Amino acid sequence: MIRLPVHISGDHWINVDQVLNAIKESPPEQEVVLDLGTEGVSFTALGITRDLLEICQTSQRDPRSITIESWPNIIEEIPFTRSITPRISHFFWHSQRYLAEPVKSSHQYLFAYFMGRRTIARSYILHDLYTNFHDNFLFSLMRTRNQELPWIHPPQGRLAENIYEWLDHAELEKFNHWWASCPVESLDNHEINDQYQVEHNTNASISSWYHCVDIELVAESYTLGTTFFPTEKTVRPIANQRPFIVYGPKNFLANLQKYGFKTFSECWNEDYDLLEGPDRYQAIRNVISLLISNPNRLEILNRAFEIAKYNREVLLDCIKKYSPS
Repeated sequence: MIRLPVHISGDHWINVDQVLNAIKESPPEQEVVLDLGTEGVSFTALGITRDLLEICQTSQRDPRSITIESWPNIIEEIPFTRSITPRISHFFWHSQRYLAEPVKSSHQYLFAYFMGRRTIARSYILHDLYTNFHDNFLFSLMRTRNQELPWIHPPQGRLAENIYEWLDHAELEKFNHWWASCPVESLDNHEINDQYQVEHNTNASISSWYHCVDIELVAESYTLGTTFFPTEKTVRPIANQRPFIVYGPKNFLANLQKYGFKTFSECWNEDYDLLEGPDRYQAIRNVISLLISNPNRLEILNRAFEIAKYNREVLLDCIKKYSPS
């Protein structure tokens, strides 16, 4: 047996060549274990299924001899052996680390957009929101010592996102100029790597800003293909009893509902959940614009807050039901 770590960071496969070459060089009768490191990527979106099946066909390897381990994408079907299918994302019970009594909103900001790692989609969204809806948003951008941006300096491996799905060549120049002197800073002075160190508890620190926020716009880690892997980005507004809108993969909200959570179709249009990529964001943008201009906004928010209160209770039940401790 050979065990290979598959390095994934969002919709980005970092060590493509190392993994594929190692499998090609192994005897077809040898079991291969791919360790996804608890990353919930879509195998289809990143071409992992396609690549592995091509190797199997060429070498006459049985696809079932490839075992996928530590892969928390709960819904995608694959032709390989799967070691364990988790019942729910571990980020639900990890929310115990930052759970606190929820506070009422002062309505200072209608929306919040808290951005961590720079991806093409998240970066475009930040630029667009800051440019067009600045007064209605509380922004935070985690600091990073590595200022390279994925559309300027393509990272190693395979990136599923494409900047030209978001911007044409003429728009890209203005976009790059804005990012060269990005005016958005970190509210709590945390860096990207701090979120992987328990002692920093970055979710607790950003949670201290929810008192002035009504709705959070979440930009999830896995946004393309067939996947459902809610991270702290979705769980955090639930824990803080706030309504949310999610830029994520198709049917993200529908899959969340299967665990007992309610989303906000009573309050605004959630047809965006049928879409992915730039189309999904444009539909979300329409929701944002309509909420900002709606004269009955307070009435809508009151109903949304009721749903958010219900969701927090569902989260507490999930922690009791699914937590391994």
